[in-house]
Amino acid sequence: MLINFYPSCPVIVEQKSGGIMPGAISVALWHKRPLMAVPRRKVKKIVIKRTVKPARKTPKGRKPRRGPGTTVAAARAFLDPALHTTAPPSENSLGNFTTLNAVSRWTFATSTTLTCIHVFSWTPSSLRCFRWVYNVGTGAVTDYSDGNLKFVPYLDVPNALPISIRPLRMSVRIRNQTVFTSISGTMQSLILPDPLDWTGNFNVGATLQPTAAMALAVYNLVQSSPHTRTYTAMDFSSSKSFIVPPASHVGYHNWENFVPAGAAEITPFVFAQQALINGQNSNAMGTFILVTPPSTASNTYAITLNTQDACRYSPLAVQHSFAKPQPWADGKQLHALHSAANAQPSVPNELLDMGLGYAAAKYGPRLGAAVRGGFNNMINAGVARFQRGALALRNGEVAMAAEEAAPLLEIM
Repeated sequence: MLINFYPSCPVIVEQKSGGIMPGAISVALWHKRPLMAVPRRKVKKIVIKRTVKPARKTPKGRKPRRGPGTTVAAARAFLDPALHTTAPPSENSLGNFTTLNAVSRWTFATSTTLTCIHVFSWTPSSLRCFRWVYNVGTGAVTDYSDGNLKFVPYLDVPNALPISIRPLRMSVRIRNQTVFTSISGTMQSLILPDPLDWTGNFNVGATLQPTAAMALAVYNLVQSSPHTRTYTAMDFSSSKSFIVPPASHVGYHNWENFVPAGAAEITPFVFAQQALINGQNSNAMGTFILVTPPSTASNTYAITLNTQDACRYSPLAVQHSFAKPQPWADGKQLHALHSAANAQPSVPNELLDMGLGYAAAKYGPRLGAAVRGGFNNMINAGVARFQRGALALRNGEVAMAAEEAAPLLEIM
């Protein structure tokens, strides 16, 4: 039986044998939703709390990527001032500063009776090389004809000296300029991750010299260190470069007060002593010691010293207007770079590259047969994907998914 109480809202009444039962009337608004006689039951949702975050799984067939710059070659290239004119990035904010790039060049001739010693060390001044000629038999120390101290330019300009300074990069390039038929002798290199202790080890006179005990200690250090590398003079017929790595992370990022050399770098060399002592206390950069024993014939070597420093000038100086902030980088990558740069530091970059090339030439053919099948599969997959893409373009299907296009570009 159908009873219309309202024209727009029909009511259905179901009559049982015992009469019209209360609650047996179902009302539905036909213009909104269909008839529903039984209400829905609410289901309680069970939430499981996760206590341990699952580790991220690497997709099958792929290896996790290594951080950039963790190889020795990449680290040395990163710390070579001959390859960069801008400051390297840092994980800390060091404020604005002016990046100063300097190159010093000089030559020296080896002796047939005496040993030539060069000590390259960073100091908060223009002094970067302290050298002398040493007699192993008598222990006497003599001077070079052009002086025992070598400086970098642009840090001795009067009225334009920085207030504070910190190291960025430092490298030494060596080349034997002797005629091929007269090349003879050897050369020893040692790069230490610490500066030398110069306190009380100077003889001040007409020139600045180390004491006899200090000269003997430096010579014995090179001869007894397991990290010393000995090369022939012929090895330096082509240029070889050495990177001086940072000594400590804290000292490398600290600012030091600049020690001025004065208008003329002459006696009594008080500034040189103070600069060397301040350099050892800063513990910022390592020490590069170069020893050239006596040879049958005198050889001439050319040395190029590349340095890069961060300098802060007075606001009244012109250099202050070139100050810029240092770029930022992840600390883990910088630590990895510095650690890799300290691996085999006494080996020049070129000979290290030759060693890697020799290993690749020796073991490359053996590995080639093992991986050739994998490379062939990768190339075949790339060609097939390229053909599918070309076919889709020809049929008018121009839109390609990004996940399909990315591997194609990597293979090509």
